[in-house]
Amino acid sequence: MLKQQKRGHMSGCLPGCVSRRIICLLVSSTVLGAAGYLCTSASFRQRHAPDFAGFQGPKRLFSSPNHKIVTSIGAATTYIEKMAGNGGDGRKTGRASGDVRSGRILQVITDIDDTVKSSGGLRLMGVALGGIDTQYKRGQYYPGAFQFALELSRFGVPEGREPARVAVLTARAREFKFALELKPSHKVCRTYAAAGANNGVEGWGVGTVLYGSVKEWVCQSRKGLRKFRNFEALRAQDRLDRTDYVFVGDTGELDLQAGESMIRKYPTRIKALFMHYVSMSRPSPPPPRDRALLDVPVIYFRTYVGAAVKAAELGLLGPSGVEAVVARTLEEIEGGGSAAGEGKGMRKRKATAEQVAEVMADIALAEAFMGRSKAGKEGRKQRRGGEALELVRELFRPPDTRLPARVSIRR
Repeated sequence: MLKQQKRGHMSGCLPGCVSRRIICLLVSSTVLGAAGYLCTSASFRQRHAPDFAGFQGPKRLFSSPNHKIVTSIGAATTYIEKMAGNGGDGRKTGRASGDVRSGRILQVITDIDDTVKSSGGLRLMGVALGGIDTQYKRGQYYPGAFQFALELSRFGVPEGREPARVAVLTARAREFKFALELKPSHKVCRTYAAAGANNGVEGWGVGTVLYGSVKEWVCQSRKGLRKFRNFEALRAQDRLDRTDYVFVGDTGELDLQAGESMIRKYPTRIKALFMHYVSMSRPSPPPPRDRALLDVPVIYFRTYVGAAVKAAELGLLGPSGVEAVVARTLEEIEGGGSAAGEGKGMRKRKATAEQVAEVMADIALAEAFMGRSKAGKEGRKQRRGGEALELVRELFRPPDTRLPARVSIRR
């Protein structure tokens, strides 16, 4: 009896199920038809009138014997719109920096002394107080340093999402935090925050700060190990393991040793090392050649313009990011240093001939890169535009002349 009731219940529901399927099919067909019509809007047909001769609207799409290809028209429309609207600068497309499309985040990690600002090569009883650089005066910020960190942080980040704040790994002893702590009111922190605010990225600046200890001041060879352990402490804060890193340091205080340790243990999480090449010698010798460790780029640079060009070549910056670093560097060179956030009474220093020469040499490299980028962008746009147009032609070609193989798009 129960089985008969179940069969009766199922038979009673069958017409309803069939009707719902028919409704779904009708809705799907309507949506596809609308997509086809939008793809061939009046403005699009006007620009490509010869290719749409005889086209009669969405009815024509579903009268074709090869109507299955219409199911890809939504993807084709999106592809064409992307090629027409996006210029290849990863700020909006999310093309790099940890690949935001997969939900990953890129965080810039930086040292401070001889990386963001010069130590001046000051020593106490033979021990370097912060670094070895003598090209810039003690406490002077390197032109473009803050802008470079900002451009790395926000490259590829979609609108509405905040870029990750900069993490600091410093050899400054935590026992001396009363004098050396990087508080929000510190000049370095204020200048990072000002760089974000001046570029419309409110709230960006310094995040986590991890210090060294007196042990590293006594035993200098331990500084690299301390920074690596601090990096592991930083990684422990990322419980979801969704952050990739770019480490910006210098060649004066074993930052390279720390960075190489990061790569060896986390080769898939470190996207690049950028080492500011500093020296006590004047004039400064040329930096080492760039290389790779476990396929992770190890980059040496003298100016942040040069660092920006190399970052763009690696796909970590877009052309607009390079332009922003160049513009900011020129402002700071001409103004005698990074003025934003330094507070009143800060003395500005005129750039030396050596500093200007290095910056101008890297600006020449930036201009060459921008020229190559513009030419490559135009070539890619024309090539992809041609492929998309060929796909549209195939979609609306009369059935008797349609190509036997489906047109494919190289992504």
